[in-house]
Amino acid sequence: MARRLDKREAAELLFDDWFRALRRNRGIADDGSPPWDALAATPALSRQLLARLKRYHERIERGETVDLVALHNLLRQARKAIG
Repeated sequence: MARRLDKREAAELLFDDWFRALRRNRGIADDGSPPWDALAATPALSRQLLARLKRYHERIERGETVDLVALHNLLRQARKAIG
């Protein structure tokens, strides 16, 4: 029987998937921490978008839920920006 996935868990999975793909595509070692430094060094990614992503990630780490549609759209924008 499938267990129900809550919004916070879904948001964590969205970030985990994005971070994993980013590390793989950029050759970044997976040390378990979010690759914020690599993202900050990416000129194609706006500082404003990066700041919004960090705020979402911080909320998730505090155990808060986030708007999954908005998070999905932010991640899609970031993927498009960095290729």
